[in-house]
Amino acid sequence: MADYGGRRGLLMKGKLVLAVSHDPGIRELLQMALESALGVHVALAADADEALQLIHRTKPDLVLLDVRPPEFGSLEVARCLKSNPATRSIKVVALIFWEEGRREALEAGSDALLDKPFDNVDRFIDKVGKYLNNAA
Repeated sequence: MADYGGRRGLLMKGKLVLAVSHDPGIRELLQMALESALGVHVALAADADEALQLIHRTKPDLVLLDVRPPEFGSLEVARCLKSNPATRSIKVVALIFWEEGRREALEAGSDALLDKPFDNVDRFIDKVGKYLNNAA
């Protein structure tokens, strides 16, 4: 795992990640892991409507979208972000559980995909850190 607690962690201070999931356990896991490992602030949304409101108020650097179940509507968040010039540059990473979700997430405008479940949390944090370093 990359050393985010050192110099790279300092570079991420002040960055904001929005974690969107219908599952409170996933939201809590994402918040605890990313805040402690990367030193970023993590805002949480339980649904697409709440996510869109937070995005327009806070302008996060990165949005993590849990795309399961499909009827949750999280891919609508990616579509809205990528169709609006004011939010188009916000990086969107879709958290994918099923294979057909990969295609749907990319078509919706996701910049990257990460597989669930998170069997290796260190690898997951490392990837999120790299996406944050590349965020506009």
